[in-house]
Parts: sequence; structure tokens; C-alpha cells
Amino acid sequence: MTFATFTNIIVILVGGAVLVQSVRIMRSFQAVKNGGLKEMVAALDRATAQARSVLADLKDTLRTEGAANARTVAQGENVRDELAVMVGIANAAAERMLETVQTNNRAKLADLAENPPKADLVSRKPAGAKRTRARSADRKAVAEAR
Repeated sequence: MTFATFTNIIVILVGGAVLVQSVRIMRSFQAVKNGGLKEMVAALDRATAQARSVLADLKDTLRTEGAANARTVAQGENVRDELAVMVGIANAAAERMLETVQTNNRAKLADLAENPPKADLVSRKPAGAKRTRARSADRKAVAEAR
């Protein structure tokens, strides 16, 4: 067996392997072709077009609603600032009222301490009458002032 014969046999074997692989590839292509690849690609194109449409709608919505939300937030900040001012005014008024009440209470206690009520002017309750909290508090205040 010469070298030329040996190489021809190897080329024949390799050629046969190539033919077998070609048949296998043709069968695979036929399976893909019959498997609905064309319909799958068309459906994918339709889905992509719908996704683009939805994305465009979302962008429009975001553009309009984002501006509306920004305006609402700005108005909310203005209202918050106004409410903070109103709460400050109300706190100041409440403090002034508290100071006025405390000043009046001190003045009454000082007046009671200087001019105690006379026993004959104080009305007596009938026996068995219950003491009220206000009268009890007045008596305690007079006692503390002395």
C-alpha cells in the first residue's frame, strides 16, 4: 500500500463523515423550520412592538403625573409652613393665657392672704351637707396663703 492509496482511503473516510454530518444538519434545519420558528419570531416582534407602545404610554403618564405630583408637593410644603406659623401663634397665645391665669391666681391668693374672709359673711351649709371640691380648694388656698 502506497502513500497515495493510504491518503485516498483517509480522504474517503473523512468525506463519508462529512456526508453523515451534512445529513444530520439538514435534519436539524428541517426540524427548526417545521418547529414554528417563523411564527415564534413573528410573535416576538409583535410583543416587542406592544412593549414599545406601553413604554411610550408610561413615559407620557410619568411626564404628566410627575409634574402634577411636583405641584402637589409644593402646595403641601406651603401648607406645612403656614401650619407651622399657626401652631407657633397658638402656642404663644396659650403661654400668654397660662401666664395670665397664674398671675390672676397669685393676685387672688395675695388678696385672700391680706384680707381673709370674715366668718359672719361666709354662708354656712346646713348640717349634713356635703362639701364641694371648690370650697375645699378655696380653704386649702387660704390655708396655704397664711
